[in-house]
Amino acid sequence: MFCPVVFAVKSFTVFYSIDTTWKEDLKKARCPMLLVTAEAKKGAIVSKETADYARSVNANVRVVFISGAGHSIHKEKYAEVFEAIEKFLAEIK
Repeated sequence: MFCPVVFAVKSFTVFYSIDTTWKEDLKKARCPMLLVTAEAKKGAIVSKETADYARSVNANVRVVFISGAGHSIHKEKYAEVFEAIEKFLAEIK
C-alpha cells in the first residue's frame, strides 16, 4: 500500500511535545516519511538529535536538513523545501 507521509517540523514536534508515545509510533510506521528540519540556532524545533533518533529507529524516515532556515522552514526556504518534497515523492513512486 502506498502511503507517503511528509512530516513538517512544526506539526511533528508540537503534536508530540508532551506525549512521548510518538517514539513507539515511529518505530511501527511502515510508510515512507520525510522529516524536514533546519537550524536550531535559528529556531528550528526538531533538533539534530531528534532527527537522528527518528532515522535510527525507522529505515523509512528520510531526514532533510535545510541550511539557513529556522522555525518557518517552508516560508524561509520555500524552493529548497519544495525540491526536497519533490525528490522524496519521486523516490517513493
